[in-house]
Amino acid sequence: MARNPAMIWDGLANRENLAALVRTASSPHPYQRELKGLIDDLYVEPSTIIEAGSYTGVTSFLLDDRFAKTVFDANPAALELSERLFRYHGKSATFVTGDMFRMPFPDRSFDIVFNCCVFEHFLFADRVAALREYGRILKPSGNIIIAYPNYFSLPYRIGSYLSGKQRPTSQERGLITLRSEIKDAGLRFRESRLLDYITPLQMVRRVEILGRPLKYLFKWIGFQGYLRVVIVRKP
Repeated sequence: MARNPAMIWDGLANRENLAALVRTASSPHPYQRELKGLIDDLYVEPSTIIEAGSYTGVTSFLLDDRFAKTVFDANPAALELSERLFRYHGKSATFVTGDMFRMPFPDRSFDIVFNCCVFEHFLFADRVAALREYGRILKPSGNIIIAYPNYFSLPYRIGSYLSGKQRPTSQERGLITLRSEIKDAGLRFRESRLLDYITPLQMVRRVEILGRPLKYLFKWIGFQGYLRVVIVRKP
């Protein structure tokens, strides 16, 4: 299976530093804020959650502290930065290095398994294998949440084209709703949502100053949001 594309993030993690990560966490990207809101609303009771493929773990950091958080990644340098970020702000989590296709956790360990901007770097067979592993560690009543760039967002596709090979995400695959992968993994598709109408516009031209009005304008025009979120359950 062709899992090497995920390694493109290793060099980036080695060049990150705590100061930059603190700035990102204090002013996160719109997709990170909206994904945090979706996950926070999914469970109102204290729950166990793992970010499988966390990179520097900013989304896990942003989540409500009622969650018992596990931050999981293959890159020790990225995880070390995550741990420093949490410690800097007095937050707690469990940090584990390993392979997300064979995670060192017992069956039915977590209420929520999620990641963001991971699946688009893998081939079909690897996406199925990852979903099977997520299903293994998921509790029967839990949710798997997979978030990735929305291939049908026109501003996002234009921005990706203009940035070309300068961005590590130039190797992204255009995913749709993962229904075939979910079926092959023996899981059940629950729903799909679109988030963040600002990021794809920022990729083409900086429009932060216009904020919320642009979000509703482009949603009305029909441009789709940057982030597609697919929620998966066990059968």
